[in-house]
Amino acid sequence: MDGDEYFYPVHMENIGCFFDQFEHADGVAVSWCIYGSSDRVVRPRNTTVEAFRAHSTTELGDNSLVKSFVRPEKLGPNYTDPHRFDIPEERYVDTKGQQVVWNGAIKNIDWDDAKILHYICRSMEHYIQRIKRRINADLGDSQVYWNHCLCQRETSP
Repeated sequence: MDGDEYFYPVHMENIGCFFDQFEHADGVAVSWCIYGSSDRVVRPRNTTVEAFRAHSTTELGDNSLVKSFVRPEKLGPNYTDPHRFDIPEERYVDTKGQQVVWNGAIKNIDWDDAKILHYICRSMEHYIQRIKRRINADLGDSQVYWNHCLCQRETSP
């Protein structure tokens, strides 16, 4: 997982309890849930999860991407992409324990049992600092990405 992502098991006490239910699997695909700025301009002093509660709906196609948790010893030799790994399809499951139905690197969005809280755009201050760090970033066109990440409609953990 990246530094702007948090694992959230909806019905379980912790990540260990969640993954204990997948002994039959070698890979588990967990849907992204992209969070926006919650209308904050300056970085808040409280934690990310406390400060940024508004997230996109399932209509945002970016949420079709996943983070995969895999057993390293079960990885095959082929690279697929950063979201999907070389695990036999019958051993790759979703958060309900059912075989993943892939469409390239994406799958149907499912936030019922677990999700990856993905804080792409936090405060405007954070966003500007992030854009400035990118090599050859065109700051004049950075508003497109900011607006894309503001598609927040729901509030939850």
